[in-house]
Amino acid sequence: EILLDELLWPLLGAEIATTVTEDYTLNFGIFVGAKDSRRGILRLSELRFCPQVFVWHPNQACESQAALQEDLCRAEDQFLSDTFLPWAEKQEAAKVAWLLCNHGEAFSLSRPFLAFGQAATRESRWRSIAFVLDRTKGSTSEPAVEALALAEGG
Repeated sequence: EILLDELLWPLLGAEIATTVTEDYTLNFGIFVGAKDSRRGILRLSELRFCPQVFVWHPNQACESQAALQEDLCRAEDQFLSDTFLPWAEKQEAAKVAWLLCNHGEAFSLSRPFLAFGQAATRESRWRSIAFVLDRTKGSTSEPAVEALALAEGG
């Protein structure tokens, strides 16, 4: 069970209104809160967005769909390790989950995002719970968000 502070819903709705460009972009954030271990309820009280946006420009040298997919996965993995994770680790608050905002990919996660969540440790348990927001599936008043447990204990 997940409890979302009522002030967070408008933030997610506002993320729906973000302008979509021709570039492939993803936005990331972390949820701050606490887990009531006695009742097993995750309480989300704050959402912080990473100031850097993931932007991917397809490598023109890629000659196949598989090569393009591999190029995208490499770029996603690099963004997670070089940008998002260092930013998230600097956040002093009690992180309980992370957020990925996409444009029309529903609630799917690529191989690098699954690996990121599955690599959660005791100190980084927040990585095991991902919220995926698809900007094209919801509206500002009703954002389409799915919570995913990516590792045991999430």
